[in-house]
Amino acid sequence: MHSGRNYSLKEVMIWTRRETVVFFLLAVLPTLAYQLAGWHWLTLPWLPIALIGTGVAFITGLKKTALPTAGCGKPAKFGARFST
Repeated sequence: MHSGRNYSLKEVMIWTRRETVVFFLLAVLPTLAYQLAGWHWLTLPWLPIALIGTGVAFITGLKKTALPTAGCGKPAKFGARFST
């Protein structure tokens, strides 16, 4: 049981070791396939990647600033968020 306020770097590294290995392999395997096996068809142009990334950033940013809902899809009352 953790009773402190902060987690040490060692604790975080222990908890995330499986995900770190998976993401490392997801990055290394296509890179090796491109460099060593000559799979140059793995190349992606930057324009579609930039457009998709910009679109995702706008959508998530606008969703975070949307009108808060009451939990069932209806807009919440104006002062309901701030009342006690």
